[in-house]
Amino acid sequence: HEEAVEAAALFLEIVSVVHSLWLSTETKADKMGDHALSPVPANQSPYVLLGVMSNPSKPALRTQWRSWAQHFDTLQDAVSVRFVLGKYIYEKGSSTGKSTAASLSTAEPESDLAWVDAREQLPHVGVVTEKSAAFWQSATRIDGRASWFCKCDDDTLVNLDRLLEALRRGG
Repeated sequence: HEEAVEAAALFLEIVSVVHSLWLSTETKADKMGDHALSPVPANQSPYVLLGVMSNPSKPALRTQWRSWAQHFDTLQDAVSVRFVLGKYIYEKGSSTGKSTAASLSTAEPESDLAWVDAREQLPHVGVVTEKSAAFWQSATRIDGRASWFCKCDDDTLVNLDRLLEALRRGG
């Protein structure tokens, strides 16, 4: 329980920073200080790690995402899509639980999976909070080349070209 509370607190802190940047009425970088979003130079493509929060028991959503992502030219050069999975399945009374890897289909590619130190199938409202916090804590280890990090759920299809265009404009 304490781990979930800590993960939730970290997640809320991250959300608070992102929310304040998103809703900020300030438009000039000098007014935004350390949180300034600089446009990416036209001759340089931003490199983004997109962590897709996924459930090990729902490979169909990952298959749908993989198919969707192939429609975008930016996939290979500027966006790395990784499906974020917790390493463990929640077990009451256990701080870790059993391994999640055994529950995946052997036919599924592993090159786009990112395993984080978190539990799947938590029984309370913050089902993905622990996994989300673990993703943010390990994002640079998942792909150290990225200069931008984004997160979505596996039932949300992101237009990757528009994402990159927004980053090129400076957010």
